[in-house]
Amino acid sequence: MSSPVAKPAQNYLAELDGLRGISVLLVVLGHFGLGYIIPSGLGVTVFFFISGFIITRMMIQESAQHGSIALRAFYLRRFFRLAPALLVFVLASNLLIASFGRSLPLGDNLASIFYLANYRHLFGDWGGMSAENVYNPLTVLWSLAVEEHFYIFYPLLFVFLHAQRLRLLAALVVLVVLVMVWRSYLAMDYLGQSGFIDNSRTYKATDTRIDSILYGCLLSVLLASQQVSVRLREILRRLSGSTALCIGLALLLASLVIRNVLFREGIRYSVQGLALLLIFAAIFWGQSGLAQRIKVWLSTRWLVFIGRISYSLYLYHWLVFVALVEWFPRPEIGVLLRTASSPLDVVASLASLAAIQLAIGLPLSILLAYASWRWVEQPLRRVGHDWAQRLANRDRLKGRAPSSS
Repeated sequence: MSSPVAKPAQNYLAELDGLRGISVLLVVLGHFGLGYIIPSGLGVTVFFFISGFIITRMMIQESAQHGSIALRAFYLRRFFRLAPALLVFVLASNLLIASFGRSLPLGDNLASIFYLANYRHLFGDWGGMSAENVYNPLTVLWSLAVEEHFYIFYPLLFVFLHAQRLRLLAALVVLVVLVMVWRSYLAMDYLGQSGFIDNSRTYKATDTRIDSILYGCLLSVLLASQQVSVRLREILRRLSGSTALCIGLALLLASLVIRNVLFREGIRYSVQGLALLLIFAAIFWGQSGLAQRIKVWLSTRWLVFIGRISYSLYLYHWLVFVALVEWFPRPEIGVLLRTASSPLDVVASLASLAAIQLAIGLPLSILLAYASWRWVEQPLRRVGHDWAQRLANRDRLKGRAPSSS
């Protein structure tokens, strides 16, 4: 049995997998009963940032090596990277719900397969959000829809602008500002019309969350632009990486503790994007002793392992959660408050449920995720990589791949 940390790719950064591991653990632990103390939504935001950073880094390296970006090969690699595990997960979700004597609506399945789960949830008749059937394993796929929409449009923008790096940089800055303005407008509009804000609209829609990915792209372009990179490193040196890291962490903390509704729904994700930009730059390119110690810790084997299986773990933890809710129903908070003899009884009830969910759910989720990674993700990813490589070579020989010059 091969290890999940074997055979790293060229220019592989183990620390990024470590950060992926932290991100997915935030999500998993938050969903398994610790959401009152763990910001699971922040884990998704970090995932988004890492995706933008890695994809841009890969495309910059491909352009430098080959002088072009093979778009057809890129889309083929993305398909084999994401679709196989997704399809198996959708099948497993339907089998689980069928075992409970229910079924998942066809529209939910189609929206999930075609990466429209977020808008199906927001504007369609999403079967998992009714009062009778609150938990639907497919609802977790909203974030995959956001990422897939990014994968469709961003390579086109990159190919069009990346030869003139400053224009690409300017375009990314304009986009993140526009998304923040749009999200803030929606928040104010909802508040003005109904007196409350539908945070699902600002949290799950591609048009209001894609900036969380674009901040990662922005950092990657900054570091690849020689003049900007030199200046950024000089700023980090003068600040000291520890100072930049502390500023980033302070911004991140502020984004979590400020409770103003317009800030939370309009500006919070922008603040988190800027915070992550500072934190990543300080960790990966700062020279402070603190940054080096963090990199060593992020590269620990167990954290890298969790990061490598994070895609499947993100999927299957929610499937396990749905099963646990069926087996160990969650008491309604309102009922608990009415029937409990003291606030301590409420805390004890919630804590015992969280303990059960963690004790069963976490190891079971990791086991299923490893199986998916080992026997679904990795074999088909290798097939996709080989096909994409041959396709890229053919396209370049024919002069088909868009040129970077």
